[in-house]
Amino acid sequence: MYQRLTLTSDSPLRTFLLDEQDTPQYEISTPQFALSATTTIVRYTNGYEEEFAKIEWHSIRTTRLVYQGQIVNTNDFFRPSGFLGRDQKFKAPDGREYKWSTNRRGMDLIQRDQPTNVLASFKEQSINIFSPSRNARLDIYPAGQYMTDLIVTTFVYVEQKRREGHRRSSNMAMMNTMNQINTNATVAASARIGAGGF
Repeated sequence: MYQRLTLTSDSPLRTFLLDEQDTPQYEISTPQFALSATTTIVRYTNGYEEEFAKIEWHSIRTTRLVYQGQIVNTNDFFRPSGFLGRDQKFKAPDGREYKWSTNRRGMDLIQRDQPTNVLASFKEQSINIFSPSRNARLDIYPAGQYMTDLIVTTFVYVEQKRREGHRRSSNMAMMNTMNQINTNATVAASARIGAGGF
């Protein structure tokens, strides 16, 4: 049976992950930042909380991941793969390689040598007019439950990078549209001038 963790907010950097009884299992917190900030990931177990991971975000130098006392640069831990490098591969402490495979509305975590073996699946928040809206959720399947902490940690990093990629793509599309509008206006103006329209 899978474990469903529901995000209380739409941000992967500032949210609680609740189980199906609405009990907090994890807390992810990040102060507002410009060039750098640290995301802290806390696990709740039987009323106790334990901080077990941090992501030290940097805009100028490499972001660092602190997990189980180990500090690694994310450029060394994660490797882009797939179309335009949107997917992220990493090697876990068990020596196996895993990949967050992204899609339009979320992503799946698979084991690289067993691509049909899905360990976890993330679905974005859905806002519907004609049916109930649904918060974003992270489902962890039996094959991945032994490494839930690592799944949550890598999810936070990869989902944030996925959203940054979406924003870049949207901004680029908007800039291209504006450039096309400006080009069309310039061509039209030149045609009017050439025809003696001014």
